[in-house]
Amino acid sequence: ILVALRLICCDAGFPCYHLAQGPFPIMATLRELRERNALSQRDLARLAGISVNTVLDLEKSRRRPRPSTRRKLAKALNVAPHEIDFSL
Repeated sequence: ILVALRLICCDAGFPCYHLAQGPFPIMATLRELRERNALSQRDLARLAGISVNTVLDLEKSRRRPRPSTRRKLAKALNVAPHEIDFSL
């Protein structure tokens, strides 16, 4: 099945793909999402209930997150877990 995608700018001001069903944000790194929310590493760690060192290591791609950590970060950043790019 072929689907046409069109790159647009969402209300939040970051790039999205637009499908017939609605806009879907492109994956973003943890740091990009944290900065979009105007959060420090310490603030994000507190909101997600994880350590500051974990946030630092994940942003520096020193390790991959556990599924539970991914879910906590996504909830704190108000995104779906699959929208956070943790590529090493």
